[in-house]
Amino acid sequence: MKITLVHGFFLPIPPVAGGAMEKIWWRLAREFAARGHEVVSISRRWPGFPQSEFLEGVHLHRRPGHDHSRHLPLNLLLDALGSLRALRHLPAADILVSNNVALPALAPRLTPRAGRLVANLNRYPKGQLRTWGRVARIQAASASIAAAAARQAPALASRIRLTPNPVDLALFNTPARPRPPDTPLTLGFTGRLHPEKGLELLAAAARHLATLPDLPPWRIVLRGPADIPRGGGGPAFEAKLLALAGPLVAEGRWQHAPPEFDATRLAATYHNYDLFVYPTRAELGEALPVAVLEALAAGVPVVATDLACFNDYVVPGRSGRILPLSADARAWAETLATLIRAPGTRARLAAQTRATVAHLDYPAQAESMLADFATLA
Repeated sequence: MKITLVHGFFLPIPPVAGGAMEKIWWRLAREFAARGHEVVSISRRWPGFPQSEFLEGVHLHRRPGHDHSRHLPLNLLLDALGSLRALRHLPAADILVSNNVALPALAPRLTPRAGRLVANLNRYPKGQLRTWGRVARIQAASASIAAAAARQAPALASRIRLTPNPVDLALFNTPARPRPPDTPLTLGFTGRLHPEKGLELLAAAARHLATLPDLPPWRIVLRGPADIPRGGGGPAFEAKLLALAGPLVAEGRWQHAPPEFDATRLAATYHNYDLFVYPTRAELGEALPVAVLEALAAGVPVVATDLACFNDYVVPGRSGRILPLSADARAWAETLATLIRAPGTRARLAAQTRATVAHLDYPAQAESMLADFATLA
């Protein structure tokens, strides 16, 4: 098959500046190409990258893009402009995969020769499906997103397929390096440092955690971008987090680490975590965060908010703990303290986490997608 992948126009391919979807679809593009398919990838132009090149079996084309802003209407406008630019360069193909909001509404009408359109839905839908009437397939990253899409666009329900985000199981399952015996127990977060991720709540929970007696040494490490172009909340928000953590920063118990874009080094960072914390507040935003799946693949128990997208993966008593969206900082601190005090419980959970994501390996997910594409083409 001839397959064209159109990415967002905020970050580059290969994903040298981050982006979960950019990382996923760059790997999938290579999986498709390795199976003999002709793959074209269209993404943002980036300093140091040629406008076009052939890399690892994939034809890469780069078009002008824009930095992500803090304003949703502006981001939607920029997405539409990027989609219109991409339409002028779409090759004839069997399948066109879009990670954009506007392109699924425009491409089937304006460039039907570009192939049957597959729209990847990795955020809670907010009405855009009403304009996607001509898509051939909607890939929903979680069961909750699939259900929301079917409610919002009943006429498209038969075209919705549950398509979880894949994970490189072999990479994240590599043995961890031994840590020095005096290393504090590490509670890690990997992702965008953004208000919707609940990090202010986590900072308040850390302050309360510091008042609890009889805890072994611990620290909280946040790893990810804070700048707005890469989806963060900006320097002011990062400064607010540090202020909320207060004396914990000077004590080394609240740390901010830069984002890691190298896949091997990123996997190693998860092996430094004893627990993975994800206190997201984005009830109508999260689809299925890749960082949570990566933590599970690395054998790290997850403590997360009770959102429907986590139901199949963060299983209480099996792979982690779940707290209600209404839980306050004290409740988070007490839950974390219970796990900090219980190395046996952490070890038991860690021994079971990988099984919850065992079906999400890239080769299996690529084969499943290709089989679905073949029915459409």
